[in-house]
Amino acid sequence: MTAPSSLTSRERVLRAIRRQPLDRIPVGPTIADSALFLHGGMTVREFATDAKKMLEAQLRAFEVAPRDIIFVGCDNYYIAEGFGCGIAHPEDELPYQETAPISIDEIERVYDLEVPDPSRDGRMGVFLEVIARLRQELGDTVAIRSSGTGPTSLASYLFGTQDFLTYLAMIESDFGGQEGPIRHAFELAADALITFHRAALAAGADILHCGDSLASLDMLSPRMYEKYAWAYEKKVIEADRANGGITLLHICGNMDRVIRSEERCVGKECRSRWSP
Repeated sequence: MTAPSSLTSRERVLRAIRRQPLDRIPVGPTIADSALFLHGGMTVREFATDAKKMLEAQLRAFEVAPRDIIFVGCDNYYIAEGFGCGIAHPEDELPYQETAPISIDEIERVYDLEVPDPSRDGRMGVFLEVIARLRQELGDTVAIRSSGTGPTSLASYLFGTQDFLTYLAMIESDFGGQEGPIRHAFELAADALITFHRAALAAGADILHCGDSLASLDMLSPRMYEKYAWAYEKKVIEADRANGGITLLHICGNMDRVIRSEERCVGKECRSRWSP
């Protein structure tokens, strides 16, 4: 099979993912938020909270730096807000978490939480509107990559990241703690991400981002990664595939110790080259 003489950016990206012949290698850099703010001539707060501003910045940046994939992203807390996390929005800094909805001392309260609705809770609607408007403005010429945090990261926001990691370490070291509520937090986080991804697909996204950097082996042991993080990352990836989506799993750090076999992968395209 030979590559068509001319492909749209979206066609090129989808063919690359399917390992089909290409006219050239597709390019989809994650444009730094600071670059988008500068091109949009706006504050960080405006970009992070206002769909019209975010869209304006994305379109201006695309004019200056055309590419095959547009990444609609900003920070990791837009779903967390829907769970009741207190997120600060400084004028010229990225949003950050100030408070968690649950104290680790009252961990059983996690069972009172519900998966947030992307259409009304948190800032999910901001990102979904931008995805939909980009698809409307640019048609099928370019691939769109959604935002999307990961289940480990999102679960940690429910308690505060430091307390979450400490509690997880206590469980694994047999120093106390209850695994049930932690498992429930992971389930909530995975289901929230799947729900958001489904809405992003409906809005026009091609690639669904799952940024789970807290699952890095710089933060978790290989045993903890496989026991907790991987189980719920896999759940998200499999649900996305069932919904017709393509998932991009991003984890910072060296993950070689857990990426070692075909069984670690999801789908038919995994290769044994990942074995040590």
